[in-house]
Amino acid sequence: MGIGPISLDQVGVAQTLPVPAGKAPMTTWHVSTGGQVATALLCIRRLGRQTAFVSTVGDDEAATQVLAPLAAAGVDTSRVRTVRGAATQRAMIWVDAGSGERTVLWQRDTALTLSGADAPLALVAEAGLLLIDGGDPEASLPAAREAREHGVPVVMDADGDGPAVDELLALSDFPIVSGDWASQRWGSAESAVHALAAQGATLAVVTQGRHGAVAAGAATPLLHAPALRIQPVDTTGAGDAFHGAFCDAVLGGAGAEEALRFSNAVAGLNCLHLGAQAGLPTRQTVESALEADVQA
Repeated sequence: MGIGPISLDQVGVAQTLPVPAGKAPMTTWHVSTGGQVATALLCIRRLGRQTAFVSTVGDDEAATQVLAPLAAAGVDTSRVRTVRGAATQRAMIWVDAGSGERTVLWQRDTALTLSGADAPLALVAEAGLLLIDGGDPEASLPAAREAREHGVPVVMDADGDGPAVDELLALSDFPIVSGDWASQRWGSAESAVHALAAQGATLAVVTQGRHGAVAAGAATPLLHAPALRIQPVDTTGAGDAFHGAFCDAVLGGAGAEEALRFSNAVAGLNCLHLGAQAGLPTRQTVESALEADVQA
């Protein structure tokens, strides 16, 4: 199960992104669904596992749009709360057509922030795994504590400082940190995973986009896992897909190297389509891509 945001994304693609105060024509304009935890849970569901989502949406048309793909895939959205008078989270995403790299601007109504009452502790205690991020600590902290008490592994999507982020990291068995934040806070990806492993993480991971991922754990030496060899169309949601795939690997009992290889492949495949969720692959697609990558 996962606790975190869901978003309506507006994605624009341009051959050249403008400088500040400049202008540039778009080649494509696309409206899609996203959100870190929502996309990761949809990824897990596409890979064949049951998932439940805890989040909030506004009482607007966007709420129907963002929840529809999850409901259609069979994600349990019964614990998504509608906040009267609020607008569902939105993002504007600009994609460079040449590299596929994206730039994100997002807005979340403060009324959408999850509270401690939103954390379904009984469900957490029975879950196979808990996925959290740093955006809703009032809900994520009690959920992570409950998970730790019942031996439920906790995976955290961490990409910046915020309230209680250090406590959430300490409660996470598998903290997954973005490369940019790892460099800003710890100086390097390697320093980040070693520091988190020293705190007791089973396996700490830093995602590095086209450079793959770096990981280390309390009982696992430093690992460097290469990315899937692809030409990305849009990197939006790549990290979220990685998190979802990693959760699947943990649930399947995969070892560290296997989990990283699988997660990098899922992230890469998701970059072959526009938007955060359109490219989320099935297990068969991932296995075929990994086999082809080995033979290439």
